[in-house]
Formats: sequence, structure tokens, C-alpha cells
Amino acid sequence: MVIFVMVVRVNVFKDGRFQEFVQVKAMDAPELIVLRGKAGPAGSEEYQQGLEAYGKADYKKAAKFFADAVAKSPEQGEWWLVLGVCQVLQREPQEAIVSLKKAEKLTEEPSTSRARWFMAQSYLMTEELGRAVKLLEGLANDGKAYRDDSRNLLTQMSKNGVLSEAFASSPRVSSPRGGESFVFGSTIKVAWNKVSPNFDGSYEVWLSNDGGLTCFHRLASLPADQTSWTWETRSDVGNNLALRIEAVSGDTRTMGPVSQVFSVSPPLTLTILDPKPQSTLYAGIPHEFRWALPGLAPKRYKIDLWRVVDNKQQFYKTLYVGAEGSSNSWKWEYPDPVGKDYVLRLEAVYTDSSMVSFSEGTFQVLAQPEAAVTSAYYDPSTSNLGVSWSHSIANPTRTSIYLQSVSTSEVYPLSGDASRRRGSWEGGMADVPSGKYEVHLSIVFPDGEVSAVCDNVIEYINRSESQSVASAARAESAVVDKEFLKQNYPNPFNNSTTIEFDLESPGDVELKVFNVMGQEVKTLMDGYARAGSQRVVFDATGLASGVYIYRLVAGDHTEQKRMILAK
Repeated sequence: MVIFVMVVRVNVFKDGRFQEFVQVKAMDAPELIVLRGKAGPAGSEEYQQGLEAYGKADYKKAAKFFADAVAKSPEQGEWWLVLGVCQVLQREPQEAIVSLKKAEKLTEEPSTSRARWFMAQSYLMTEELGRAVKLLEGLANDGKAYRDDSRNLLTQMSKNGVLSEAFASSPRVSSPRGGESFVFGSTIKVAWNKVSPNFDGSYEVWLSNDGGLTCFHRLASLPADQTSWTWETRSDVGNNLALRIEAVSGDTRTMGPVSQVFSVSPPLTLTILDPKPQSTLYAGIPHEFRWALPGLAPKRYKIDLWRVVDNKQQFYKTLYVGAEGSSNSWKWEYPDPVGKDYVLRLEAVYTDSSMVSFSEGTFQVLAQPEAAVTSAYYDPSTSNLGVSWSHSIANPTRTSIYLQSVSTSEVYPLSGDASRRRGSWEGGMADVPSGKYEVHLSIVFPDGEVSAVCDNVIEYINRSESQSVASAARAESAVVDKEFLKQNYPNPFNNSTTIEFDLESPGDVELKVFNVMGQEVKTLMDGYARAGSQRVVFDATGLASGVYIYRLVAGDHTEQKRMILAK
């Protein structure tokens, strides 16, 4: 027997604070445990009579029969459930809560979710808002029944502003505040409160395009220490948008209230984002033009290059005509010709119309950038290296100077960024071993990189290294007749390399690897070793690319060399 579905809005207490939110939906009655004419548990006859009264909407009579049934068979969870429903419909919330708690313990899904829904209605009747909302949140997230009803009811309660106390420990959207009108392509700051000081889960940002009634999709998942996020509106437009934040910790999800609605409108004009005013492009170096998409994707785009002559824009040539209107960028592979006062014209072509936009300001195209090291000198009195250079780059972002050994090709960085606005640099070379070196220059700019090398080679003598060698020569115990520590191979290397050294006699040996800051990163050998040739493999998995130093200590002898990890 199946009971028809009906909706009853119960105005139980005329002065009750939450009476407008009480929504009791008469559920489908569970199938009879005992069919007519078959033996069943005690109380089956009363249960059958209760279902017949329930079907006639005589809830008072049905409640009496169901109460008699559970008195005879208190283990029947579904019987407790329909008794509780009748008590809710009879506006007896306290009695209903007792019956529904028993049903919650004795039933399985979906009956358990049904019991929780009617229990939430009972708590609304008794004005126990916190308990009601907790049950509704659980149903809204994980319920097997009444899931949509719970979400809709929570949204309605949120919009009426009655959930501030119930959501005290839930994430609430504080920005946007509601009523704002944003334009497609703009950025929106989304902010919310931290649910608790010790919360260590994550926050999820959800967007609804119908004011939070039914449809939500996730925009972002963020760490627990973040309570704001910058949303770049790239695909969502509408006049009835709303946000919701969910706090996630393991399998537990705490759903915050729905925000007030706001709007994001499509752009009224086609907007060129790049090239920017007074920017510089270089002949032969690709550059990507970007723009904001209009609300409706065109059939194709057309890109023209114009020039400003005597304060007037004049057509120069067509760069591109594309068939894919969904794209919002195009790469100019070979910018030309060299010149200035250029303007980009972009046209979005539709079936019966078109939309045109010009880039803001002008840009220039320069010849392919060049750089040269004009001089490099080494001052033995100070152990300083001086480098001067020239280049044709309008806006360099990084200038690097490094030495490369003529004999080993090993690289020694000297300057990273401080000199990018100047054409000269001077600094020390304390960590560079004695030898002959080429001076290299690298200049990075937004669209690429250029490099140069000095024509002359410098010969550098490391004073501290010379003094160490002289001291070692005077100490008989440290004198060796052949090369003690050899250069690693391969060098540069990717992940692993081999280090060899020779021992004239057995003894304790220590072989360690350090970074250029002098910090130890790995111990390769620390203990007794026999005389003769030794070989050790250095595995650099997990280390960053760069220059490393390996140092060998054997008795009174210490020796070190450099190696380059290039991943």
C-alpha cells in the first residue's frame, strides 16, 4: 500500500519565530512488513489499521493505531517513523522527536534520512534552530532523501536572515556583499570567516546561477589558512549569481549560508588586453596578443596592423584572419617591420554584424635585440672582476653574469639581478678557483633572452687557494705524489654522477657534498677505507639544479671540487 504525497505547511504556533519555515511533506508509507492474510510480528493488525487511517489523512486516528503497534513491537523502526510523522502533522513536536529518534536508530537509509527531515521540522516548531539546521545541513550534503528539500529550506532561511546564530561556526561569505554589478573579465574578491582557530581542512567556493536555489558548481578549493580568494570571471555571467563556502575536513562537510545575489554582465565592447600602451616588441621574436571575449563568440576574428601618422590612424597591413571565434589570443610569430607608433585593430565578425576594438596607446617593433660584453678585467690587487656591456633591449627584467672555465667548462655565477638597469658591474670572485675563464652575459626580457661572451679570456689567481697550497707543501704529512681527488663525471650531470679519489694508505675518510651557501646536503662516505682507487656514486634526486661542492677529508689532507647539477 502506498500513501499519496501531500504537502502541509504547518503554522503551529502563531507567535513562533520560525513557523514560516516549517514544511511537512507527507512521505510515502513503507511497504507493509506483513501482507494481509499472513502472520507477522505482534502489532501488525494495528499497523495495518494505522496505514489505512493515514491514507485518509486522519492523522490523529493513525497515530493511535501506530502507538499501539510499536507498544507491541518496539523494534520496528518504520513503525516509529510513521508514528513520528503523524505526531508532526498533529502539531505534537515534542512527542514526534521521541518517536523519530527511535526511528533514526532502528532504520536504514532512506528511512533514516526521512526520520531526520521530520525531526528537523519538529525542532523548528520548538524553536531549537541550531539542532534543526544541523540536521538539515547533514541532509543537504549526504542525505539519501529530502536532499533538495533541505538545500532549498536552508537557502530560504538564509535569505530571510535568521541563520546568523546557527551558522556561527560555518563559513559565511562577507564579500561580495550582494547587489554588486561586475563586468565579465573583471576580478572579484571573495572573502569569508574562518570557521574555528584550529580548523585544518580546506574551503570550497561554490557558485549558483539561480540565486542559490538548486544549481551549484565548484569554483575553487583552498587551504585552511586562506579566507579570501580572487575570482577572475572568465565564463560565468548572469543577473542572479550567488556564492556559498563549504568547510571540508576529512569526510565532514560544513555548508555555509548562501550569499546575497550579485550580477556579472558580458562586456559591452571588445577589449584588447595586449599589447599594452608603449610596449616594445622585437623583430623575429614571437609575441602573443590577448583580448577579452565578447558575450557571444564570433564566427571569426580579423587582426590588422595600423600606424599613427600625423595623429591619424592608418591601415598598414592585415596580420591574421581566423575561423575559430572561441579563442581569445593570437601569437605573432615574426613581428615586422621595425618601426614605432603601431596600433592593433581587432574585429570580431558575426553573421550580420561585427565588433571592433583598437589597442590603447601605441607600441613599437625594434630590431632583433643584441647584447655585447664590451670589456672585462680582473684586478689582482682586490681579486675583483669588472664587466661592461651594451644591449638594444628596451625593458630588461634580469641580467646575469657568470664565468665559464676554459679547461673544464664549469660555470660560476657572479651576479643575478642587481645590475639589470646598468651597463657595468664589479664584484669579487672569492669562491672561484684559479684558472682561465670566459666572461658570459645573459639578459632576460618579457619575450625572450639574449646572451653574449667577452672576446678576451681572463686569467684568475685565487689568493686563498695559493696560500693553502703553499702551506700544504710545507707540511710533509700532507704531501701527495699524485692527484688525490678527481673531477666527477659526467659533469654537468642529471641526477647521478661518479666521484673518484686515490688513497696512498688506509685510514678514515670523509666525503661530503655542500651547496654554494656552505650548507651540507649529503654525506657520501664517513668511515674506514682501504688504500688504492675509490669510486662513489652521488645520487642528487630531490636536489635543485645548481652548483655543488664535494669535499674530501683524509687524515690531514682536505680537497674539494665543484660540480654542476643540470636537470
